[in-house]
Amino acid sequence: MNPTCLFAALVLAPGPLTAQAPAQYRLGPDHLGVAAGPARLPGPVAWTVTTQGKVRSTPALTGGLACFGSDDGRFRAVDLKDGREVWSVDLGAPIPCSPAIAEGRVIVQARDNVVRALEVATGRPLWTFAGGPDLPPRPGDFLGWDFWVSSPCVAGGVVYVGSGDGHIRALDLATGKLRWAFATAQRVRTSPAVKDGLVYAGSFDGRVYALDAATGQERWRFDTGGGLQASPAVWEGTVYVGSRSAAVFALDAQTGALRWRTPRPNGSWVLTAPAIAGGKVLVGSSDEQFLQALDAKTGQERWRTALRYRVLGAPVVAGGLVYAGTEGAYSYALDLETGLVAGAFYAAEGPVNASLALDADRILVPSDDNRLAAYATAPLPGGPPADAALLRALAGTYQLGRRTITLALREGRLAFQRDGFPAELCQVAADGRLDVPASGLQGTFTRDPQGGLRLAFRLGEREVPATRLEACPGPGR
Repeated sequence: MNPTCLFAALVLAPGPLTAQAPAQYRLGPDHLGVAAGPARLPGPVAWTVTTQGKVRSTPALTGGLACFGSDDGRFRAVDLKDGREVWSVDLGAPIPCSPAIAEGRVIVQARDNVVRALEVATGRPLWTFAGGPDLPPRPGDFLGWDFWVSSPCVAGGVVYVGSGDGHIRALDLATGKLRWAFATAQRVRTSPAVKDGLVYAGSFDGRVYALDAATGQERWRFDTGGGLQASPAVWEGTVYVGSRSAAVFALDAQTGALRWRTPRPNGSWVLTAPAIAGGKVLVGSSDEQFLQALDAKTGQERWRTALRYRVLGAPVVAGGLVYAGTEGAYSYALDLETGLVAGAFYAAEGPVNASLALDADRILVPSDDNRLAAYATAPLPGGPPADAALLRALAGTYQLGRRTITLALREGRLAFQRDGFPAELCQVAADGRLDVPASGLQGTFTRDPQGGLRLAFRLGEREVPATRLEACPGPGR
């Protein structure tokens, strides 16, 4: 495993947590998946926690602790600095959900549809609410790939959560008492999103529901034509959600009216919750194995990057980068504007089917290899950026040792392309330095007496000149 040329889907921890700012799935009740703080790249492995089951729980971070569940049935709180277990509790069933932390409580749901509140400092049980058994599939329904259970969402002192028994519920954060329940026709695995007094959740019955947050009364429903496993996100009056009907939908948040529908080219399910940033909707693909950016207003594709493996964990945005893990254990950080790969790493020995968590010093990688691994962090390389004229002058096809590489302009950024790999971000500084962080390559450029540019990259201990074969044929995408 080489942490210097690797990266992953990532969640940055917010600032000091308060009752008004719970640590929870998708980093807020509206589920935008946008993290505070700058982008970070991984350094060496700092520590590893080994469990006895798959880790499909995105850790929640608070007070120097990382709290997460495992399919071995244990819920753990570990020290962010060294991975030391502070406490753990056996919940008696797999825990493929992301916890929420608010007002000194960790709220978590296990595969048995039981929601629990634990004291965050000690793991001491505070309250329990038991849902019913999972609903059986209806004739013709396919409920395979039922990987996760609903992650609790906390807003205004209330826990909103779905259940395999088909209900969406509101529970009192302090006591666990039921405030209201709404029945759908199938299992609810999505995490409810909350915005402007409404709760939005999808069901395996194929419908998106909008409910009054105070009463649970239905405001509207929309049938997507396929099971809802991806949690919705709400931004600027629009609900965004992916469906097993192989499409991404944008719905009016107040009425449920369809604003746009963008189908997947080859019928691939959309299982990832979207991230919303920079006017883009960022979603992964299962069988088509790509990460995609759609225009939030029109649904038109802005970019698509093939990642060679299914993308099932939800992407997260931080510092102008989009982070997404893959089922092939490889994970990526991509430039938000272009989809160019800024970092890639082999973060686990098994699929990464959850988002990752990061604070200033650690990147946490949960995976199906029964581990939570923590990497030390480092800032992105680079200095004052080169101007557009210099980037145009560098664009072209080169011979680099035995390789042929291409540098191409893509929306004001320089793309580094080599055979068999997604196009990578090449950072160019005005002082003559080049960095391709995804490959771990570093280079320099200088001007010769005739005003031309000389380009070289360091391969191991050697500096290898890059011989220009032809100028870039065009400005690129």
